[in-house]
Amino acid sequence: MKSKQINIKIWRFLVWGGVVVGSLLLIVRWTVIPERRVCFQDSSCVWVRLADTPGEIRLGLSGKRWMHGEVGMLFTFDQLGQYGFWMKDMRMDLDFVWLREGEIVDLTENVPAPKETFEELTVYQATVPIDSVLEFRAGWVERNGIELGDRLLLK
Repeated sequence: MKSKQINIKIWRFLVWGGVVVGSLLLIVRWTVIPERRVCFQDSSCVWVRLADTPGEIRLGLSGKRWMHGEVGMLFTFDQLGQYGFWMKDMRMDLDFVWLREGEIVDLTENVPAPKETFEELTVYQATVPIDSVLEFRAGWVERNGIELGDRLLLK
């Protein structure tokens, strides 16, 4: 009888442990974990997660439920081009900071997340060729006084 009670306690522990671990993994999956720092010419720095593989670029911030206001995602490309971004499965509004060789060449602010999953999606792109894009929660560009011509450095 005592052995059966111990087995039930172990089983409960394993089930609840699995629930806790699974929940933590979901939280990590749905948030942005920064990897690198990006610093601007005025020496202010922010943390970004890199998206530099085709899969990471395609997924981007889609499905993320939360992102700290001072953390972003940096998309990098091998060559200059007109790269389009859409808001598929986005759950938060964004600012886009379009870059060429470390210089901000265009800004797209307060891009709204789609209200419905079946809503037709707008494709956003810079007005000039770029080689990287920074995405932040909407309002970040204005809050930080970011302007065309500002330069940044990836550390």
